Amino acid sequence: MTRRQVRTQPSRKRSAPKTQPHNTRSVIKVPPSFNDEQLRFRFDKVDFDDYCLHKSTPEQHKRILKRLAHLEQETLQQARKNNDVGDYRMDELKSKNRQAYEKLRHHFEEMEYLCKVVVGNGGSERILGYREGNVIHIIWFDANHNVWPEHKRCS
Repeated sequence: MTRRQVRTQPSRKRSAPKTQPHNTRSVIKVPPSFNDEQLRFRFDKVDFDDYCLHKSTPEQHKRILKRLAHLEQETLQQARKNNDVGDYRMDELKSKNRQAYEKLRHHFEEMEYLCKVVVGNGGSERILGYREGNVIHIIWFDANHNVWPEHKRCS
């Protein structure tokens, strides 16, 4: 082919699209910049089976939405200080609720911490998910401490 001839066929070499794998590892130690950022909630990892938000009552649903809207006005540091947000080690969940542990391991194998968000009703209603910095990915609504039973200690 000479310089002036134009190729009529596209080149067979095609590069694969460059994508970053989505890291689902929750972190407990975050850079100081995340501590001063307002909380954000995402619904991209909601589990539609066992402890889904759609199983909440209308009153609970209203309370959840109001609470999340309120917490988005707080920074991660403020929410931690007020005990509104906390992190549980995944290995502790194994002895408290093996079924929940296995399900999380299946879908989020690198997750080290389960993040809790206290919703209300005397602290018994919680949202559980994983946290990436100041962003909390919601997985479950735990209305009665069924996912993470408080009375059941780790062995």
